[in-house]
Amino acid sequence: MLKNPFPIVALLCALLCTSAAYAAPQSSPDNSLAAALAARLMLMKEVAAWKWVNQHPIADPTQEQAVIDDAILTGLRFGLTAESISDFLRIQIEIAKAIQQHWFLMWQQGERVPTAPDLRAEIRPQLIVLGQRIISLWADHKIPMSEADLRAALTEIAGLSGDDVTELLGAINARSFYPNRLEQIQRSGVIRIGTTGDYAPFSYLDQEQHRIGFDIDVAERLARHLGARIVWISTTWPSLMADFANNLFDIGMSGISITPERQAVAVFSQPYHRGGKAVIARCEVAERFNSLDAIDHPGVRVIVNPGGTNEAFVRDHLKQAEIIRHQDNRTIFEALARNEADLMITDLIEVRLQSARHRALCPAILKPLNAQDKAIMMVVDPELNKSVDSWLNTQLNNGTLTQMMDAHIRRHQ
Repeated sequence: MLKNPFPIVALLCALLCTSAAYAAPQSSPDNSLAAALAARLMLMKEVAAWKWVNQHPIADPTQEQAVIDDAILTGLRFGLTAESISDFLRIQIEIAKAIQQHWFLMWQQGERVPTAPDLRAEIRPQLIVLGQRIISLWADHKIPMSEADLRAALTEIAGLSGDDVTELLGAINARSFYPNRLEQIQRSGVIRIGTTGDYAPFSYLDQEQHRIGFDIDVAERLARHLGARIVWISTTWPSLMADFANNLFDIGMSGISITPERQAVAVFSQPYHRGGKAVIARCEVAERFNSLDAIDHPGVRVIVNPGGTNEAFVRDHLKQAEIIRHQDNRTIFEALARNEADLMITDLIEVRLQSARHRALCPAILKPLNAQDKAIMMVVDPELNKSVDSWLNTQLNNGTLTQMMDAHIRRHQ
């Protein structure tokens, strides 16, 4: 049995089915894996009652596969193999259907049908939370589990057979982990990529809310190279590193700058873009702001998107100017154009693009105020890091990425 190579962390956000937001499991006297499994199976009577009253069949292959697929995504956070997760979930689903069938038989024989809570609004959210808890507890559970412990936890569940318990125990104890992240990506066929979707030309949303941008295109090429499909994980600049630390994604691609703080916990590829900070301002005042000294005065309003290198630079270099935090990076330049601020300090490439897009905005300083490289941010995994860097080096040397970047810049001009 392989030792789990990935840290077990608290579940902080949604990854499971029906796009429901993750809610932390309620505390209980027994937070063991066996107790969580019992709590989930206990809900099957309510599930059955809703299906009975609403004349729905017990089996729902589409929903069952969705639950398995989403459980696999959650399990990848902990390095659990897709095969062991799939087996574990399929057995749970078959047991759940057997319990529901037991109650259907009871009600056919005349037993009173209990009041049925709404499956979608009330029961399924509980099942999602319990499903996430089960995966996280399973990943951290000491294997093998005792048969006596499992049977004791499930003893009050009607419709559960001894063979069901034996089969479930076998799936629990067959848990396995990937030896490294590259093998996880290639064997599972899934690469989880975190992106903010608010930073042209690297990663942003079009009018139909489709992800587009240089990093999006590069990510799709990289995924094909690794033989995987992309699962996009939406993140924000304030939450980027927390989401990364909580293992929500394998790599980050969103025009992410290399910083010492990020390098302390992540591995960066070689840079694919070199730039630095510059200044964009409303055209009528742009000539005033030709240096940081000219900017750093009381009454000068500097707008900034929170959580990234823009805010860090501003707070490091400006001590007297008024700093205005604008929460949505997708609308920050419109706010600047509306005179909600005088200027913004951001990446040189963004100054060039946004001044071309907004007639009211002009470059104030185009010479970079610092040097800042952008790269692919990855989990610490030597095999994955080596594979990505080798592939990226080829793309840089053959001119592919230069052509792609030029195309994305032209579409904004």
